[in-house]
Amino acid sequence: MPSSPHVDSDNNNASGNGKQYISRKPKWWIQLSNRKGTKAQRKTIQKMTHCGYCIPKDILNDFCRVSNYGDRQQQSNIIMLDKWKRYWWNKALGIVDSSCKNDDHPNIGINDLISSNKKSSNNEKYAKMLNDMYQYECPLPSQEYKQIWLEIGFGSGLNLLANAKQHPDILFLGCEIHQPGVGTILQNIEKELNASENPTSSSSSPYQNIRILPGDGIKLLPHFPANYIDAILITFPDPWPHENEHDWRVIQCGILKDMHHVLASCGRVYVATDAECFNDWARSIFIKDTRHWKEATPTPDRSSWLPVVSYYEQKGLDEGRKTMLQCWEKIE
Repeated sequence: MPSSPHVDSDNNNASGNGKQYISRKPKWWIQLSNRKGTKAQRKTIQKMTHCGYCIPKDILNDFCRVSNYGDRQQQSNIIMLDKWKRYWWNKALGIVDSSCKNDDHPNIGINDLISSNKKSSNNEKYAKMLNDMYQYECPLPSQEYKQIWLEIGFGSGLNLLANAKQHPDILFLGCEIHQPGVGTILQNIEKELNASENPTSSSSSPYQNIRILPGDGIKLLPHFPANYIDAILITFPDPWPHENEHDWRVIQCGILKDMHHVLASCGRVYVATDAECFNDWARSIFIKDTRHWKEATPTPDRSSWLPVVSYYEQKGLDEGRKTMLQCWEKIE
């Protein structure tokens, strides 16, 4: 996501109050986030979604709706709900999970739970939407991955592409709320896919370890099962520099709890920013919870997780800002 010059108004007051993340942004930001991609990008999104590189947005929204409903109704059976989430994500992402039995179908219990919902039982269209969501399966070949990494707000996706090529045994999930960004990365994947189909090309199978999740990655965090993600990357988020904008920052105390829940043992959160106010804020939030987080020092070399200098990072460098990196490791 684009970074912007920081404002010094809170440089000396990075208190890190860390209230709950507010996903609803000002009107101008909503208009920007709702901006559609070009006609060519929208066509590519449709094609690549059909191929399995991108989970359909409506399927993802229906899953989150059911997950929310389950969280409210299943407080007495959290284990079953978490098991169902893991089962669904493995199927939707094309993951072979040796820890899950093939004959294990925890979604049946959730189906029963949703069938008691008046809206689904009295509305055939809604019931079909739920069924489509339950039955969704990634069209790409399923395989076992060494790790799962999640990048929240990948912008144009160049870093995501570079990481996927550099680590073929890791599954990379990319969340982006802006359709033009989703369209751009899928166009790049499509180009390499077309090149790999050329007999004279030396390209290997392109980016089959990437899945795009269109939408707000922060809001999606609670819908992953426990201990599911190995690394979370937050690269150049909007710093929201003004004092009345702090609740919109993607690092909050409540968000850290969600990250801790979904990260596997010794999982890591990588943060990159060129705004001092956001860098200070993020560190103050993590330091508040030293029982669950410790800073990885020295910070891992950026070549292993941030190999690309994006357009927005270069713009900041040209304007005299420096890139600041952090890495925080989960403590059980």
